[in-house]
Amino acid sequence: MSEQTGHGGAFSRRGFLAATGAAVASPRIPTPDGAAEGTAIMPATSTGSPAAAMRPDVDWVNPLTGALTTSPDTACGKTFPGAVMPFGLVQLSPDTVSGGDNGSGYSADMTTIEGFSFLHLSGIGCYGDLGQLQVMPQTGELVTGRDAAKSPFEKATETAEAGYYSVELGRYKVRAELTAAERAGILRFTFQDAGTGRIKVDLSRRIGFDGTHTVTQQARLVDDHTIEGSMTADRSGGGWICGNGPVYEVHFSMRFHRPIGAFGTWDKDDVDRQAHERHTASDSAGFFVESNPDQQGWFVPHDVPGLIELLGGRGAFINRLNAIFEQTAPEDMMRWNDKYNHSNEPVHHMAFLFVHAGAPWLTQKWSRYVCRHAYGTGPAGLAGNDDCGQMSAWYVLAAAGFYPVAPASGVYALGSPLFDEVTFTTSRGTRFTIQSRHNSDVNCYVQSATLGEKPLHRAWLRHEEIMAGGRLVLDMGPEPNKEWGSDPRWAPPSGI
Repeated sequence: MSEQTGHGGAFSRRGFLAATGAAVASPRIPTPDGAAEGTAIMPATSTGSPAAAMRPDVDWVNPLTGALTTSPDTACGKTFPGAVMPFGLVQLSPDTVSGGDNGSGYSADMTTIEGFSFLHLSGIGCYGDLGQLQVMPQTGELVTGRDAAKSPFEKATETAEAGYYSVELGRYKVRAELTAAERAGILRFTFQDAGTGRIKVDLSRRIGFDGTHTVTQQARLVDDHTIEGSMTADRSGGGWICGNGPVYEVHFSMRFHRPIGAFGTWDKDDVDRQAHERHTASDSAGFFVESNPDQQGWFVPHDVPGLIELLGGRGAFINRLNAIFEQTAPEDMMRWNDKYNHSNEPVHHMAFLFVHAGAPWLTQKWSRYVCRHAYGTGPAGLAGNDDCGQMSAWYVLAAAGFYPVAPASGVYALGSPLFDEVTFTTSRGTRFTIQSRHNSDVNCYVQSATLGEKPLHRAWLRHEEIMAGGRLVLDMGPEPNKEWGSDPRWAPPSGI
């Protein structure tokens, strides 16, 4: 555990990024003055002020975006704000709740913390799962009950940054700091008052609909600083997919900076003596309707030409699809609705289907519309469950200007980039750049395109073209060019 305390130390956002080698070149997005949390905004298409241009890219990251699990006004992202490396084994984050349909175990509108656990799923609905190995610093009398031991906290003391989280636990006068490595989570607790301090380790806790438990727990004291053990979770008490998730086992090794005896008595049989009523989830539980024919009926990504033919040809297809977007008001975009319901994945390809029907200008129009009205800032900034990243990934791709209707097809439909220039570094080490000339809120329609300095007449790319590297240049204008990309000869291939 690091003893450095500055923002440039290992226990900090910058230290975290330096250790992971995370370096990203991306457009800088100044937040408009007066923009409220949870309101959708369109990123600027310039680099903004000199101060904004000097701001490191990582400083724009707000891990609290979408971190609500319940709201009467909007669908909820259900993300967690804690520390995790890209593709990291550990997701270390604060817990404000264990039960109910609170899949991440954290909601930004809650004002008490149960503890900090090492495993989380981000943005999932239908209850939750993981949340094992929860720890909580304490002072004063020992309190083992999870609910009884939780601490109020002031939101003003909460800091969430890329790779770093901290908060002041008011009840215990303890500052908690969290960061993560590739296969480990690291916590530092600063006890502000002299006296008895301890760390409560809860091996039974698990996120689930009854705020429940793992069914077996094992722990052993390896040495004065180390505990190792395991926890098993089955379908009793809930879990992901409304209680129909997998049975799994979690193994851990926990090492303390100070000898374990310095924190008070360690008794593996007294870690948490809470009794939980066991509820067995039926295999038939949890069936519910998430979409309707206006939404699910378009989900034929592998054979869009066949769907176009089934619906009566290009004109009928375009008119029917366009009507769904026309009937979805801006105020409905951040909540569940019966038309274009961006809160749920079955519709996420729909704005890009127009490319397949020879109307790419409508993809340009409606992908911008969704970016503007279905995304915002702060805890209410996602229009629905992030579902381990899908809601956020849609925005990243759409804002860059392309999206795969059928991911396995290797074909990406082109849309309308929000940025003047976006560069992707591929797994091969090549760089693919999308440049949008004359781009603005008004100039959202593609007039012409070149790929590698050659005219591009089609409104789609092949995966191999991106991986090879190069530059796609889009000339933008205020009116649609209905000739570009509309010829049936330039339609994307079928996915079958």
